[in-house]
Amino acid sequence: KMLPKEVTKTHDEGAIHFHDMDYSPLQNMSNCCLINMFDMFTNGFAMGDVGIASAHSFSTVCNHLAQIALHVSSSQYGGQTHSWTATVPFLQKSREIIVKRIHERCSKFLTEKQMLKFIEVDLMKEINRGVQTYQYQVLCHTSSSGQTPFVSMNLCLAEAMTEQERKDLAMIIEEVFRQRTQGIKDRHGRIISPLFPKLLYWICDGLNAEPTDPYYYLNELAVDCV
Repeated sequence: KMLPKEVTKTHDEGAIHFHDMDYSPLQNMSNCCLINMFDMFTNGFAMGDVGIASAHSFSTVCNHLAQIALHVSSSQYGGQTHSWTATVPFLQKSREIIVKRIHERCSKFLTEKQMLKFIEVDLMKEINRGVQTYQYQVLCHTSSSGQTPFVSMNLCLAEAMTEQERKDLAMIIEEVFRQRTQGIKDRHGRIISPLFPKLLYWICDGLNAEPTDPYYYLNELAVDCV
């Protein structure tokens, strides 16, 4: 009754589909939000009455990512989409912290090659911890609508601005796929594939479209976790 008659008519005829007619436009709520995480993580944001400054590590920003997903899901219907690319600058911050810590503690006892190996191992642990934190928080949260946040995560190598950022993003994507393939335990201890977040993986010319492309190996991991 609230919609223009021509909209209702064409919807009933199947010529168009008016999304979520069960609540819209009756309720003043939005749907399918594309969240600008790049701006929020760079310039800071507010959550409730708390101001959140730009994070200093990858694992911390993954925690923020999940908290934002919960808050958004409590004020809208339908899905929301984030991009893992927004977390890449914070992986570099974590790398710098790890490099400084290892050089301070181990430079007298290890060669440069050995220290690089330790840095790589610690960085992969940071990626594992961040991705796992995000996944479990999203799955354990319940919004005010009583549902797990309907989150989709964008996995697009072409979003990276530099080659180093692209390499870092590829490591994040690889860990996302590995954890999805591994699955999680449900309340009965059975291994299941999590419903969320949905994974939006892009095939990009020159990056992962052909077997000769540098990141083609990610396609095989993507297929494994379907």
